[in-house]
Amino acid sequence: MEVDYLKLSEQYASFLIAVGGVSITVLTLVLSFGSKSADGKVLRRFLVAALVVATISCFTGAHMMAETASFISYKRKSPPVDERPAAADKLTGGSGETQPPLRGERLFLLAGINIFIAVILIIFALMLLPLASDKFNTEDTKAIRKISISVFVFVIAAVFIWMLFSVFIRIPWVHDKSAIVMILIVLILDVLWGFLLYRCAAHLLPMTFILIVSLTLVSLISFAWTFMSGEKTNNYDISFSILAITLTCISLVGASFKLMPDKIKQLKATQIITLQSHFDGKQILLGEPYELAPNAKLVVSVIEMRDEEREDWTRFSLANLERAYGDNEPEYSLDLIKEANPKYE
Repeated sequence: MEVDYLKLSEQYASFLIAVGGVSITVLTLVLSFGSKSADGKVLRRFLVAALVVATISCFTGAHMMAETASFISYKRKSPPVDERPAAADKLTGGSGETQPPLRGERLFLLAGINIFIAVILIIFALMLLPLASDKFNTEDTKAIRKISISVFVFVIAAVFIWMLFSVFIRIPWVHDKSAIVMILIVLILDVLWGFLLYRCAAHLLPMTFILIVSLTLVSLISFAWTFMSGEKTNNYDISFSILAITLTCISLVGASFKLMPDKIKQLKATQIITLQSHFDGKQILLGEPYELAPNAKLVVSVIEMRDEEREDWTRFSLANLERAYGDNEPEYSLDLIKEANPKYE
């Protein structure tokens, strides 16, 4: 399958810069609101960490994609090596053996790791955003939670499908036994990492995001190293790419399973229902029927009317009362009452 890596690199560089801008904007929003509950504070820490790491991955990936586009563009415009004696001597190192030329697909593969990491982190952060704020009530959270979790699951599935497509279709020669063995090793490492997260759930925050930052750093170092080593894409590059993406997915899915149930349980436990009521001088009366459990905790909000506001309401009531009767309205005597109200004095 022929792929224009130059055009892809340029477009993905712009995409990552845009996603990084969105991450910074959401991070600013998150830092502007707080959370009083303990669960909300934990969610907020995960949310801030996800946005910070996503921003790092975005701009690191954008830099790598720009370098990839620049390299491919230069390679296309430059003459063949055999027409450049000085360049040929540099590649051979004086040994007479030409070093295999560096190919754009290898650079793109390593740079593309940060695309997957950044997108997964952003969607993970958006899933946590409604739950990390105390400004959302339970009904709002239920509706938004279903949508955000569905989007997160869809993105995780899409990442795996696109990852397989990128590796096995764009690079069709990766089908030998050594590649399969490397992929099996990657899967074993994924299982071991998932088990470690489960056993060390108390340290989920540092383990998750230190790992993701480390993967971003290793991808940058590997990217820089390819300019020295040259050669085309090898099984180690593919294995690292798959490992970095799958470890990121496993870490964030594990964090989701840890965080979501606790927050929803806390929201249900502190559900607040607003009822209209008034005080008749002796007790508070509800404006609508509602069954309260014994010893139920209530929050009473008193709305005090200012004198000016009370006068305005009085004038408004008198004006409506005058409109109910005409100017030539006859006098109504008590004899016209068919059934008297015994409570009326």
